[in-house]
Amino acid sequence: MLRDILLRQFPKLVDVPPHTEAIGGAVRDILLGATPLDVDVERLREMNAAKTEFLNMAAHELRTPLSVILGYGSLLAQGGLSPEHQKLAGTRIYEKTRQLSRLITDMSLVGRFDELGSSMVREPIDLIGLMEPMVKDHQRRFGDLAIEFSFDTPDAVVNGNPYWLHLALRELLDNAVRFRPGPTGRIDVSLTEAGATWRISVLDDGFGIDQQNQGQLFKRFARIETDANRHLVGMGIGLYLVQEVARAHGGRVLVDSRPGEGSEFTLELPGE
Repeated sequence: MLRDILLRQFPKLVDVPPHTEAIGGAVRDILLGATPLDVDVERLREMNAAKTEFLNMAAHELRTPLSVILGYGSLLAQGGLSPEHQKLAGTRIYEKTRQLSRLITDMSLVGRFDELGSSMVREPIDLIGLMEPMVKDHQRRFGDLAIEFSFDTPDAVVNGNPYWLHLALRELLDNAVRFRPGPTGRIDVSLTEAGATWRISVLDDGFGIDQQNQGQLFKRFARIETDANRHLVGMGIGLYLVQEVARAHGGRVLVDSRPGEGSEFTLELPGE
């Protein structure tokens, strides 16, 4: 496309004087099709469309918690609220600020997925040492949930990146906490050995996911909205992150879920 336009407008550029050979070579490459500019232009269009989609989604997701914060902040600034309503306003502002923090973290990760390649720094990682503090932190923060951690071996080592594995495991735990009808329930986290593979499973009794929608779970920016979870904010990159981390470590992530019963996500990683 671009090559044809250039040939029609500048036909004599194919014959470039010898003293401009370096420029001439580049021009001839463009005009004769050696450089796939049409493909590059199309790729740029796709990248620009993806960027626009991302910015629109980010603006939409940020607007909801910001509106709540501004509303309650305005009421507090005006004064006259009872101590009970002041406490309620403070709680809501805190909750929505945490949502904003999560969204900003998700947005910052979008541009870092290229780090999950062959150049990713790896080291021996004790999975129990990585998971146990994380589970204890969730037990402390979500006291109404029965969160249990079990493992069938004292020694579980993989060769990987602790930063990315921590993010992936935290995402699975956070999802088990968030996607449920109320603050109570149960989450079982387990670490088991299956041959040369370690299996990390997070089982919850939350909303569950219809089988026909499960193929969308691991796509970037994909969100499965239902009446039950529409109030929850997110960029739709959490499970995509888990999948990419699993692949970068030579593993995979599996899901078993039923609406109204809960979900089990399993991260499989090859042993060291």
